[in-house]
Amino acid sequence: MNSKLLLFPILVLLFNNNIYAQKSVSTNLKTDLKNELSVDFFNLMFNKYSLSYDRLYNDSASYGMSISYSPKIVTVFDDFNYKEKFTLSINHKFYFSNKKNQGFYFEGYLQYRYGEILNPYITNNLQNEPERKNFGSLDAGINFGYKYVNKQNFFFDVKVGFAKRLTDFQPSIKNYYTNPYRLNFSFGIGKRF
Repeated sequence: MNSKLLLFPILVLLFNNNIYAQKSVSTNLKTDLKNELSVDFFNLMFNKYSLSYDRLYNDSASYGMSISYSPKIVTVFDDFNYKEKFTLSINHKFYFSNKKNQGFYFEGYLQYRYGEILNPYITNNLQNEPERKNFGSLDAGINFGYKYVNKQNFFFDVKVGFAKRLTDFQPSIKNYYTNPYRLNFSFGIGKRF
């Protein structure tokens, strides 16, 4: 009888220790995730494909890059004559939450943009089509956003901000568009791994 009484507390301690070990392993696995990949669904509405990658380097900051491409040159919240085809950007995010790389954040970024500009006042053929010129520009901007990560490490990321054109790689096109500022909006869905 006494041996059975001693066996019961030992089994309870072993069982309890086993549960604690499993919990600590699962939480360590979740905090070791340092990569994120996402797709911007807002841009998909405008036939523009955007893919973003972020690397989490501590609990409150990350850096990353994104690339977007549009098979058809489309206009999104810009001057009528400006058509964006390709962008490549690098970013750095600072999170304000106590949770690991989620919640509200501030983002600074640099972006290279390539596209086409139309000048409706100059025609270059008999059909009176506007003159077209390719352009490239370098922009700097800031975004404010919110990221929610669920238990399966899927996340959504909503951000809004603005950018300013720093330089044009073809100075002859500066007269085609005048507004150096633009508004950004993004709704991304992705996975942390």
